[in-house]
Amino acid sequence: MKIVMKRIIKTLLLCVAFLSPIAYAATTAESIMVDNVVARATPPGQKQSAIYLTLYNTSDKWHQLVNVTSPEAAQIQLHTTVEKEGVYSMKRLETIDLPPKKAVKLVPGATHIMVIGLSNPLREGDNIPITLIFEDGSHLQLLANIKTMTGDNKHTGH
Repeated sequence: MKIVMKRIIKTLLLCVAFLSPIAYAATTAESIMVDNVVARATPPGQKQSAIYLTLYNTSDKWHQLVNVTSPEAAQIQLHTTVEKEGVYSMKRLETIDLPPKKAVKLVPGATHIMVIGLSNPLREGDNIPITLIFEDGSHLQLLANIKTMTGDNKHTGH
């Protein structure tokens, strides 16, 4: 009887040892650090804006940002700016790749988060809540600081 119990206990311990990494695996959201989250302030009547931020993937695995939501917008899209013969236009992205141990900067005139159908103007000094959604369904809830931005306005043509 003791031998049978020892085998059962060994088997259970082996199962726990093999399943533990799966049960305790970090979600993508737990592997991502976010910094410099800024939304562009809008003048009255403008229903779109852009959000910029830096995403740092702290893990050894590739991850993807697949969606962004906000209760303040009808929709949010991932975009990049492309230039062809001196004309800038937006290209919608399905995902933004987050390479292992690397920072990905979303900045004006390049990859950014486009906010469409704002329910209210974005005023400097306020915040807009956003939720970043990753490939595994995990998410991060953030507040983007709203700031007046000058200079690069390549996405005003949306």
